[in-house]
Amino acid sequence: SQPCGVCQWFGPGSIDGQVQFSQAVPQGPTTIQVSLKNLASIAGGYHVHVLPLKPGSASPCSNADILGHFNPLAWNVSNSPSPGVGTVDQYEVGDISGKFGMLTLKDIYEGVHEDPSMPLTGPYSIVGRTISVGCKVLHSYIQCVKGLKKLEISDNCSGIHLY
Repeated sequence: SQPCGVCQWFGPGSIDGQVQFSQAVPQGPTTIQVSLKNLASIAGGYHVHVLPLKPGSASPCSNADILGHFNPLAWNVSNSPSPGVGTVDQYEVGDISGKFGMLTLKDIYEGVHEDPSMPLTGPYSIVGRTISVGCKVLHSYIQCVKGLKKLEISDNCSGIHLY
């Protein structure tokens, strides 16, 4: 079946594209299809955050509005290997770039990834949360928290495919 859902980017910047999530079967691995452009070689990591976007917020991209990375298993990030070199269970549930690699020095990024630890159903579901693409300035993610681009992961259909 076709992926469904609604996504809209918020925040400053000109990043365009989508991050699409789907599962062929419930409890199966999640397929993550990433197609991003206009990254201008300043993007860094991309992550699922704890909260959805706050409607009407003056700063929808602030960490205060969406909280930190989605980490329901309380994974100690100091135990994570460098981005893109470990297995998916060695990172926070929402750490897409940790699991599959950073967006650093790219203008366009396209990739398809399989993640059995990023469910679309159940208590650790990513549905209804926010995705951020952060910029990497002076090798510090924190300096760009207010420059994040967001999209809300929503399920507005009867299937389990969404983006």
